[in-house]
Amino acid sequence: MNHPNKWRCGNCGYRLETAEPPPGKCPGCGRKCEWIDDNPYVPGLSRKDEVYTCTLCGTQVKYVKDGGGVLKCCDHPMRA
Repeated sequence: MNHPNKWRCGNCGYRLETAEPPPGKCPGCGRKCEWIDDNPYVPGLSRKDEVYTCTLCGTQVKYVKDGGGVLKCCDHPMRA
């Protein structure tokens, strides 16, 4: 299922939900505008190839596949 994207007019702030912003004039202010991506999401961050170090014993682990979750050593979370 395709969800519409959210767009905001750079001139007047008019908002709409559609796959692509309309070419030409804004329906709100009637002027040609620069449409701004107004989607309220933050893309997931990849930890791949980061090196994590145990704050207690100093053991280092390199992330090769990001499966989510918390890396632990000595029963404590590791830090990048």
